[in-house]
Amino acid sequence: MNTSIRKATPPDIPRLVELHSSVFNTNTNYLLLLGRGFLRHYFQWCCTASDAFVFVAEGESGIAGYVAVNQGSYYRAFRANWHHALLGFLKHPTVILHPSFGRRFRALLRARAEPADKPTLRACVSYIALDPAMNVRGIGPVLMKAALDECRSRGWYEVVTAIHASNVRARSLGVIMGFESYTEADADGLASLRINLDPKPQ
Repeated sequence: MNTSIRKATPPDIPRLVELHSSVFNTNTNYLLLLGRGFLRHYFQWCCTASDAFVFVAEGESGIAGYVAVNQGSYYRAFRANWHHALLGFLKHPTVILHPSFGRRFRALLRARAEPADKPTLRACVSYIALDPAMNVRGIGPVLMKAALDECRSRGWYEVVTAIHASNVRARSLGVIMGFESYTEADADGLASLRINLDPKPQ
């Protein structure tokens, strides 16, 4: 599959929402638990904010995959879009019944308390998704390399991500790209990975 890598723009949002919804589990993914409305705002933020970006892999049949990255922690997106997150909670109140709600909500409050302009050299790969219905062989490493190069160019030299321990393919991709585990799987089954980038590209 011949693909090109480019930054996502707002017109890509409907496809990003569709792809995310088809790849991730609606019972466990927090963006989906808050509804498609919040998901659209999330991608709008990623496409337009100065502290986030999305790269897409696009072929003849359209967008086959994406990687979303933001400066700081995973919860920065929720902090930046807290009013939309609140609306998501109100529209989907059963999210409070999720086993990890308490832990995630406390983490969100901690992130909300941090100054919005707090400088950080850390970035988080929040999501990477590949369309299983399309020929995506080899796209994952290319997307991830583009994301890491962008992080380096922005001075975000420490990049972290969290992957479900059972997701062997994603963990293998992390290893291929040079990520190392720094925590074991937590109560939600997520294992944390980290890579420290050389300021000078190889």
